[in-house]
Amino acid sequence: MNDRAHAPARGGLLQAILSLAAFAAFAALLFVPAAAYYDESFFGLILSALKGSFIGNGVSRASLYVLVAAYAVMLVCTAASLFCKRKAALAFNYAKGLCMLAAFSFFTGALLYNYGLTLADVFYSPDTFFAFNATALALEVCLVYLVALAFTAFGGGYGLVKLIALLIAAAFLLLGLLPFAEGRTLYGMFGLAPFGESGLATAVSVAFAVYAWGTLVNFGLAALSLALPRRNLIDALRADLLFLIALLAAALFGALEGLEALAACPGILVGAGLSLGQLIYANIFSFRGRRKKAAREDESVPPPAEAPAAPGEPIGELLEAGRAAEAEAARAEAEAERPAPAAPFSPLPPLPEGSETDTFLDELTPEEKAEFERLFVERSFRAGDLPAYVPGGDNRAFFRAVFAYLGAFREEISDGLLEKLDEYCEIRL
Repeated sequence: MNDRAHAPARGGLLQAILSLAAFAAFAALLFVPAAAYYDESFFGLILSALKGSFIGNGVSRASLYVLVAAYAVMLVCTAASLFCKRKAALAFNYAKGLCMLAAFSFFTGALLYNYGLTLADVFYSPDTFFAFNATALALEVCLVYLVALAFTAFGGGYGLVKLIALLIAAAFLLLGLLPFAEGRTLYGMFGLAPFGESGLATAVSVAFAVYAWGTLVNFGLAALSLALPRRNLIDALRADLLFLIALLAAALFGALEGLEALAACPGILVGAGLSLGQLIYANIFSFRGRRKKAAREDESVPPPAEAPAAPGEPIGELLEAGRAAEAEAARAEAEAERPAPAAPFSPLPPLPEGSETDTFLDELTPEEKAEFERLFVERSFRAGDLPAYVPGGDNRAFFRAVFAYLGAFREEISDGLLEKLDEYCEIRL
């Protein structure tokens, strides 16, 4: 597989395509099909709200006004994403996707609250499983759009990691189809369902209500995580908290009804197992990268014989070490009085005279310089035919080819250095 497939998109073309595709999808959903529970499209509902003929309470009417504002934001973000560079376009696209997701979620929440519906009434169809109404389709388009952005922002590997995390969080929404306690489903306990008049019964009611709301918050944070850095604490925290909530609800219900009653509640058992799986998955991918980075920093790499400068020293010392190596090789050739042999291996490529400055290296922090030297000057990975980087020299061939080898060093390079390398290639080439 081409290593470029793992790299973030270097231009704005892909972001423009995604932006226009999402705009077309959201625009179409304004008119067809009808919104859940209603016999009208979103456009018809919005039009009736603006005319004052909408039949519904204040929350439902407010949700339609929020949709109007969200579509306005979407229009602005779409236009802006077409006239800026990749990173800015990606930010506008993420803002558009999250804004539309929040607006349609508010509309759905108002629908469920005001008319006493359940999530199954909106998203489930006995014929097609997934309901084909504008409300369900709009939320699904939002999520597909955010997943596509995550793949362009983080590459295939971490994009898949985030997609799996979202699917695990979505699996909790299916728990509403299973009986939890005394024949009630989880989503029948958003309020304080009665389990008795004792203090323990009240605690069970509160625990299940928190559990029900927690599954929705967990899914919302999983969707938000699609726009967050690859490794963030939000994923670990939401997984840990939901596991504790599920465990507490099961323990309290077992204390109230007896442990044998848990066997007759498949929703509780499946929810506990799913929350444990999410906890393990989220924590592995939240902290795995940090452990790998720490392990690399602790590795002791002996300095090369020809260049006493160790990785991480200032670029000026590396330049001096390179010149000293060249002078030593020249003296050895003169003493031997024979044809000059091939230059011995040195982690530093030959340097042009007078190369005291480097336009790219001068833009890096000392930590980033040390990292760049280790990767591309000392070649700490299998670089293949990647042209050698010459500090202070003409490195256009290196910058043109470096992203073709991204798969070889992606796990070793920091996000900050990768961004600066990407920016330099985009601006200077």
